[in-house]
Amino acid sequence: MYRTQCSLVILGLLVACGDGPAGSDAGDSGADATDTGLIASPPDIPWLDMGAPPIAEPLLTPCPAGWSEVVREDGPVTCHPYGGEPDVCPDGSAHFVGDAACTPVGAPCPTGDFPEELPTDVEVLYVLSSAPAGGDGSEGSPLMTITDALNVASRGTVVAIGKGSYDEALRVGPGITLWGACARETRVTASSPGSFVQGIVTVPSADVQLKNLSVGPANLSGVVVFGTRASVSIDGLLIDGTQKYGLIVNNGAHLEGRELSISGTRSDATGRFGRGLVAEVDSVVELSRVFLSRNHEIGVFVNGDGTSLTLSDVVVEDTQERASDGAGGQGLNVQSGAAVAVTRALISGNRSLGVFVEGDGTSLTLSDVVVEDTQERASDGAGGRGLNVQSGATVEVTRALISGSRDLGVFVNGDGTSLTLSDVVVEDTQERASDGTGGQGLNAQSGATVEVTRALISGNREFGVLAAGSGTSVRLSDVVVGPTDEQACAPTTCADSPYGVGLAGVSQANLVAIRFEALDSALCGVLVQDDGQVDLSLGQVSGSPIGVCLQADDYAIARLTESVRYVDNGTNLDATSLPVPEPASPFDPTE
Repeated sequence: MYRTQCSLVILGLLVACGDGPAGSDAGDSGADATDTGLIASPPDIPWLDMGAPPIAEPLLTPCPAGWSEVVREDGPVTCHPYGGEPDVCPDGSAHFVGDAACTPVGAPCPTGDFPEELPTDVEVLYVLSSAPAGGDGSEGSPLMTITDALNVASRGTVVAIGKGSYDEALRVGPGITLWGACARETRVTASSPGSFVQGIVTVPSADVQLKNLSVGPANLSGVVVFGTRASVSIDGLLIDGTQKYGLIVNNGAHLEGRELSISGTRSDATGRFGRGLVAEVDSVVELSRVFLSRNHEIGVFVNGDGTSLTLSDVVVEDTQERASDGAGGQGLNVQSGAAVAVTRALISGNRSLGVFVEGDGTSLTLSDVVVEDTQERASDGAGGRGLNVQSGATVEVTRALISGSRDLGVFVNGDGTSLTLSDVVVEDTQERASDGTGGQGLNAQSGATVEVTRALISGNREFGVLAAGSGTSVRLSDVVVGPTDEQACAPTTCADSPYGVGLAGVSQANLVAIRFEALDSALCGVLVQDDGQVDLSLGQVSGSPIGVCLQADDYAIARLTESVRYVDNGTNLDATSLPVPEPASPFDPTE
């Protein structure tokens, strides 16, 4: 992909190389009358002696601790947290990012009934589900229910919960710690919640700690933290099989902690929701070592101006559609002014959208992230986009692999919307399952601004990079685009618009590429169409039937030829009559 070849360079109009005499059509370039027939001597291009444009490869290594290098036959080395699929873990365990195998969520189970290493300088109330009624809360005479302990606990009390299952909904007061023996064998559920609770565990209070516990299953939310006075620290919390929300933090609450697993959250009685982790309405959440799997509608939802979420070492996988209509299944959804930072993450096998970011003031930063195998929406076969940014949001992505999406690998839409990509691979985007169209690598439209530095955009369909619409600006530096295949529907329903274009600037959009290569496109290496503005320098266009498809009157060819080599194309410049591509639709995340 980063290679050396004999060249043909357009300079003003056309230049060829080969063994034939000057003034002939010699060489393997395939120059023809459309090229105007003007053949000149090769210019003095600074990089020609190097044999290839001076393109810096994406640098995704060194990999984070515990991740695997993925070595490619041609192209940059990428990183993956597992090198494949995470292990299927036994109950009470998860395969966290950075770990070689499954580990317990929280502390390993002790040999006895109660947690080990309890503090000795605070009040400890012991609870054991198998204890007889009438205990006094001592280790030798434990209480039988957690509610009994909460009724007499005060700020600073540790409730030591023994192995067993506790069928009770809890409302936790200020300064209280619920400390289970271990998440695998200490479970809180609720078959008949009281009227004052919103979840199995409800926390409206400050300075609460939750340690080494499982919550669920039950027909209500798992853990609910709400209100400006609420603050919770977690260490080893497993939430499984709850309804509507696994864990929700809202109305100005704070949550921090580590080792959180949320799985199998179900839609509610109306068939909606089923979300894993939710932060909204001025809440602040900071978590590490998080595993979210098989939730419904949205894996992680962050909403509202003033809401912030920081995640590190996180998996969001296999989010499923909601029960009511088969819509949803998104991995990460950030909107309405929220701010999110994600480091070292795998977002895999979700539906409809891998990552969705929307709204003025909304921001997301991703670093050391894999977004892979996003699937189509179950209801209608639409979507499957890897990264979707729209309606004024701002996103920065560093060291990322976006692979195996459907419809669009990366989509950026709307005036004021901004995306910065550096050290990124966008590859193997597939057609829409619904109609066989699409499969684009990067699409920016309707006034969006995109800057890409050190990237490989490969194995996509229709367009490798498409900039479309007035006010849209895409700047590429050190970027390789290709191969780019035609649309999957080209042999049947879209024969008039097969495309297969590496770089495209259409409908008044601006596309600038410096230190680039556009290779092995099914139709055009470069497309300039409908007043699109494309400027190329220090690059190469190769291996396509047509090097430049030009559908623009009086276009200054020199804008496409500044130290640019055209080689191994069927023809290097041709006027074409391809239809102007239709704009992609912004995604409605409620569908």
